[in-house]
Amino acid sequence: MEKGGAPMLRIVVNQEGADVRLGLHGRLAGDWVRVLERCWESLQDSVPHAVITAELVDITFVDPDGERLLARMHEVGVSLQATGCRNRHLVDQISTRTPRSTSFLPRTHTS
Repeated sequence: MEKGGAPMLRIVVNQEGADVRLGLHGRLAGDWVRVLERCWESLQDSVPHAVITAELVDITFVDPDGERLLARMHEVGVSLQATGCRNRHLVDQISTRTPRSTSFLPRTHTS
């Protein structure tokens, strides 16, 4: 996942109504953390009631800033999913140590 020798992050956005999936591929590190953050902020502005899922599909490395961003996203209601042992372990760690704020989670109707 490199172009011209520079590590990259590819973000694939799939939206169906209010459901938005961010497929993350490559390295979530350095300047790429800010790229993901801007993408996420833009989605929140354009689809205010979006139910967002960040999928760590093919992530090869996450630096501390990337971990903090994922934790912040999780805290406000973004669902984190992952493939691969290392990425699933990271998502489990974030989910365990970062409580989700229920005020940001979509409301469900009970009968």
